[in-house]
Amino acid sequence: MSFRVPQTWMQTSQVAELAAALVAVRAANPDSELTLVLSHDYVCKAMTKKLVKWERKGWVGVHHGNILKCLAAELKARKASTTFVVAPQGSTAQTMCREATRTAKTATSGNRFRAVTLDIPAGTALVGIPLQGNRQKTFYRGIREVKTQKLKDRPSTINKLAIVKECIAILQGRIVTDEDIWCSLRNKDFQP
Repeated sequence: MSFRVPQTWMQTSQVAELAAALVAVRAANPDSELTLVLSHDYVCKAMTKKLVKWERKGWVGVHHGNILKCLAAELKARKASTTFVVAPQGSTAQTMCREATRTAKTATSGNRFRAVTLDIPAGTALVGIPLQGNRQKTFYRGIREVKTQKLKDRPSTINKLAIVKECIAILQGRIVTDEDIWCSLRNKDFQP
């Protein structure tokens, strides 16, 4: 499964650090020790303090769970230890983190950047949601997450949406989005 940073996530430093940590862990030799220097403590807390709780819940309701789950699997697949260090304010490490952030924003401003794959390493087992000790609310939330996942767009639907947009532009002189078209279908103000 490939992961491209959605436009709504483009400005969050959390996703940027998660993606950078994932790329760094994959690039490092799994037999040598690794130290990740971070500008915020989000990744550090996620992989140390919150990981057990999220695994116990089966990753249900975890914000950015897909990339966090992949990072956890990559860390578990490593044979050597991995250390997370938050760069102190005013240090050269903090300056380097800011420079890396600036470079990442420049790289992701267009569509030229490489997609990060979220494939779990072979032989790495991730804990699923345990049936005992969980609340019914957690199971329903997990079911809802699976049901509301974004489905792949059908080519015929994309073509029909383009035709509708073009017709509205010609007839009414307005530019509409796909969301506008889908919302307009809720109104029953015309004959089929």
